[in-house]
Amino acid sequence: FPINTDAPVYHFPWATISFIVANCLAFAGAEAGAISVDEWALQSGHIAPWEWVTSNFMHEGYGHLLGNMFFLWSVGLIVEGKLGWRMFSLVYLGIGITQCALEQICMLGADGGSLGASSIVFGLTAISL
Repeated sequence: FPINTDAPVYHFPWATISFIVANCLAFAGAEAGAISVDEWALQSGHIAPWEWVTSNFMHEGYGHLLGNMFFLWSVGLIVEGKLGWRMFSLVYLGIGITQCALEQICMLGADGGSLGASSIVFGLTAISL
């Protein structure tokens, strides 16, 4: 499992750390009952643009959260190290919003939903490769 990189990193990963903290806080809020997972998760069958953002910060359980955050750190360090925090934040949110919008449009009329930062992590992995 990668925990460091030998790629030259030109920027400290402030945004990566901030997104990890935001994901952990959203998970803690959901666990404490302060955040409704049903309201923040991406629901199929309708179009709700706010869910395109909020669902990226919700996770199903501790394993889901820890797995996503471990790999977010691993690849976020590399990508943000090259792009800087502003561009990295745009890329991070852009991947998540685009994936959620496409998923919700493709799933009109269906039941179910999704949550988590996995699509973002996969996108950042592709960029870092």
